[in-house]
Amino acid sequence: MLLTTVLLFMGMRGIFGWNRLLAGAAACALFVVDTAFVSSNLLKIADGVYVPVLVAAGALHEQVFILTVVTQMVPMASVEQRLTYESVVPGLWRSVAHFGFTERPDVPAVLPQAQHRGCGIDLSDVTYFVGHETVVRRDDGKGLPGWVEAMFAFMQRNSAHVTDYFRLPADTAVEVGREVAI
Repeated sequence: MLLTTVLLFMGMRGIFGWNRLLAGAAACALFVVDTAFVSSNLLKIADGVYVPVLVAAGALHEQVFILTVVTQMVPMASVEQRLTYESVVPGLWRSVAHFGFTERPDVPAVLPQAQHRGCGIDLSDVTYFVGHETVVRRDDGKGLPGWVEAMFAFMQRNSAHVTDYFRLPADTAVEVGREVAI
């Protein structure tokens, strides 16, 4: 919210052509209100008000294993060096799985390797969070030519689904989507 007040000030000056005094007075008034609102919400976070909502929704996990899949410029990646991981904090691991360009990534098969090497993840209760982008047209008309955008969107719609590509069980995958304007 505080950032939007700064952006509003810049818009009043740059787009609407207001003088500094008038734009500053309007932004200052909003800045005071925003500061009061943000500070009151910070007190709620410190008291833990938002945490029970996340726990009730099942959003907080005791163990989090963040995995990045890298396709290397070799036909097959070394099985010994397939997975690297590090513990960030207790219950949170950051890892990288390496596959060759001829291999099809199998994420569920990689997780037992981490468990056997001492990573404390519970394989009986795994939820996979994956991203999904949907291509949309830019509103300002400055995007790609229409035929290029249509071709790109067609190829994306007909490409392999991310859960199939990484061999994720459909009943344990959660897709987080966003729109990408081109």
